[in-house]
Amino acid sequence: MPVFPSQDLYGKKICETYQQILQIFSGSVLNGAGSQQQFLNVTASYVIHAQTGSGTPIYTGSYYPITSSWANNSLTASYALNSSTTSGTSGTSGTTGSPGASGTSGVSGTSGTSGNNGTSGISGTSGSSGDSGTSGVSGTSGSSGSSGNSGTSGITGTSGTSGQTGTSGTSGANGAGGAQGHWGSFWDTTTQTNVSGSTGGNLMKFNTKDPDRFGVDIVDTTKLTFSADGVYNLQFSAVFQKTNANAADVNIWIAKNGSDVPVTNTIFSAAGQANSIAAWNFVLKLNAGDYIQYYWQSDSNDISIAYVGPQTGPTIPAMPSIILTATQVMYTQAGSNGTSGTSGTSGSSGSAGTSGTSGFLNLTGTTNNGVITYNGSGGTVQSDVKIQSGYVVLSQISSSLNFLDDAAAAAGGVPLGGLYRNGNFILIRIT
Repeated sequence: MPVFPSQDLYGKKICETYQQILQIFSGSVLNGAGSQQQFLNVTASYVIHAQTGSGTPIYTGSYYPITSSWANNSLTASYALNSSTTSGTSGTSGTTGSPGASGTSGVSGTSGTSGNNGTSGISGTSGSSGDSGTSGVSGTSGSSGSSGNSGTSGITGTSGTSGQTGTSGTSGANGAGGAQGHWGSFWDTTTQTNVSGSTGGNLMKFNTKDPDRFGVDIVDTTKLTFSADGVYNLQFSAVFQKTNANAADVNIWIAKNGSDVPVTNTIFSAAGQANSIAAWNFVLKLNAGDYIQYYWQSDSNDISIAYVGPQTGPTIPAMPSIILTATQVMYTQAGSNGTSGTSGTSGSSGSAGTSGTSGFLNLTGTTNNGVITYNGSGGTVQSDVKIQSGYVVLSQISSSLNFLDDAAAAAGGVPLGGLYRNGNFILIRIT
């Protein structure tokens, strides 16, 4: 038997007075616990007794107090249930009892599932469109100017015969070679002692010359001479030998034409009982006939510029006491160019071709402030054509000859080969 939990009245105050009641919910009769209550299906086969049993009788009023003590299921004689016999006379209704106290409301049941939405109705028919307005009248096209007749082109003359190529001139003689720079190399094969000591300078001497020297020489074993103007690089090296254990300072400088050259002295220290080499260079601008001399000085008397002769076992060449070189700095000694050969004789020019017949161009026009306007009276120019600042201005094309294609241009009067435009594009009618 189904149970409806939402209608369970146990625990409610009404149940404290009535142990069992009937309740109607959703078309069913339920007891106080919320269970469905079934009634006896009375048919004509049941014997209806006029007397009641020991239980409580069923009344014909608006309520039927039935208790479990009603054992004989007796009905009053006034009832005839599901029978074809004539019903007895209904008894007088008993007095209506006072209404009992109302029970508390049952818990509401859950809502049922919503039904599906209905089908949308058919849309109504759209109204008919209104009538279109009439188009405006198109403006008439301007009249196109008549095309002028083109002049006939002249016949091109024949080219003249080319002349014969002249013979090549003879090659010029080779120029002289570039000038050889002046130079010289000198050395000394003796030991040079400190003659002057602390009292003055000693001249460096050179007793040997390179036989291939050019333009530079040694005179009186001390004077380095120059035969040409120029800039010269002067280099020397000298071996100073100190015979005792003490070191000594040595001064070395140069003189030009007998006078000391300012700021040319160098001081170096020669070690005791050792050979010390002094070597550096000077670069000077000199004139032809100038001479240079080298000086050295030391306060120590036991110092000299030493020469060492050839050695054997093993064989070693001699060591000069001093070496001096002078080399001209070459920067303007380019050789002269050779004489150019004579040019060959030019060939004779060919005869000029015959000129073709000139065509004609019949133009009239005006010039205003450098602007040339051709009016085309002879027909060669369609209408106003202007050449302004090097630009051709096609005023008629830009103002009126605007056509979609050749067919429209022909209908507008543009001749074959004539110019017209389609928007910003200049076109030539070819059909």
